[in-house]
Amino acid sequence: MVFGIALVPGAIIHGAGHFYAGKIGTGFVLLGSELVGTGLIAVGLVGGIETITGEPREGWVIELEAGLVLFVGSWIYDIIGSPIVVMKTNKDLLQRKHSGLKIRIKDGNLKLVTIWSF
Repeated sequence: MVFGIALVPGAIIHGAGHFYAGKIGTGFVLLGSELVGTGLIAVGLVGGIETITGEPREGWVIELEAGLVLFVGSWIYDIIGSPIVVMKTNKDLLQRKHSGLKIRIKDGNLKLVTIWSF
């Protein structure tokens, strides 16, 4: 489920998978990376358009590439990282959960006792 959240709404809101997984800080870092990447892409595209002098502004390719790396990288990190976070959290929860059956004899009576702890 978290993979789908990171993939589909995560394409628009990077970090959605981490928000779902409870890693709010990481979610905001990924969302911030998306916004910075989008800004760099926009600046790079505008800079690549010819100016009044007829030549594109210097450095527009670097801005465009850096923006693409931040944008795509933050999305991929969310897609790959959020399922790992959820699996680790679930594993930790399962290790803390104990259950069992015990047979107890008290005052000559046989009792079957179930034990659940979370």
